[in-house]
Amino acid sequence: MLTANPEILPLSYRAPFSFRQVTGFLKPRAIPGVEYVDGHTYCRSISMGSASGFVALSCLENEPSVRLEIHFPDQDKLPVVADMAKQMFDLDAPVNTIDHHLTTNRLLGPMVAQRPGIRVPGSFNRVELSIHAIIGQQLSDKGATTIIGRIAERFGQK
Repeated sequence: MLTANPEILPLSYRAPFSFRQVTGFLKPRAIPGVEYVDGHTYCRSISMGSASGFVALSCLENEPSVRLEIHFPDQDKLPVVADMAKQMFDLDAPVNTIDHHLTTNRLLGPMVAQRPGIRVPGSFNRVELSIHAIIGQQLSDKGATTIIGRIAERFGQK
């Protein structure tokens, strides 16, 4: 059973950070029935063992942290959920070091200057990431997302 009051955690990140850039990448890949993404919010269902719930992440531009809202009955798993969210949004990436190295490339340098701190979004869990990678090798993002949505509908929990 979900708790009535969610746990709200601020997730720090290394600046610069564009929440909209990450959600812009995730939105066309959102799994129907599992994830919801718009420019301001990322929501998804989660399951660990026999417990299930959902999370919502949001961030206003220039805020010092990402807001993680966790609706999950097993309080002992909250640190794991927070770590998964940080990994998914690549919040611990050493972006200044990465940007510094990329700016030395004559082709990448101007692009990095326009969008410093670009992240490499991940997935909330490795099995999901693996399925997406395998199916996505042969299909467009839209086609892969449709197939993965069907898998989630067929084998997932409501």
